[in-house]
Amino acid sequence: MDDGATCNITASLDGAIPGTHRTSDALRLRIGAKESTLQTKGSALYALKRTGRDGSYEIGLWRMNYSPSAVAPYIFSEPLEVFERRGTFTFDPVLGRVLTTFAGIVLPLSITSNGLGWLGIEIIKDVKTIAKLFKERRDALLAGVASAQALLVVSIPRLRSILSPSLQFLL
Repeated sequence: MDDGATCNITASLDGAIPGTHRTSDALRLRIGAKESTLQTKGSALYALKRTGRDGSYEIGLWRMNYSPSAVAPYIFSEPLEVFERRGTFTFDPVLGRVLTTFAGIVLPLSITSNGLGWLGIEIIKDVKTIAKLFKERRDALLAGVASAQALLVVSIPRLRSILSPSLQFLL
């Protein structure tokens, strides 16, 4: 987690969902000192499992900007977690840093000696699970459960192209 990150960033294309890449999302970000920059090469959707230090977890879809020179495999923007995904962060001496998601899942972060907060990250590659995540997001938007910004808007027809015909009923 990064409380100053502008966007979610990954250093790998492993786990990028085919058909979701957007080159128009390429960014040149300033990091740290004025003259330090990080160039991204666009973004893609990733299906991920994020695990807190107590074993609690969530699975979901995240749009991640790709930069092979990122300093960590996955960097999640705390402002995006709060303002777009509607999560909250608490930070106290007993519980440490805790992310509570919009769905109410409580994810305590592991804190390193330099004060950075971390979640365990696993790439979800199971096509049935990915299809279910796309369907849940679409259904929630259609039902008006949350604001459009709190949920990812995705192109369902593109997902059809990577699903076998036997799994397309999930859409």
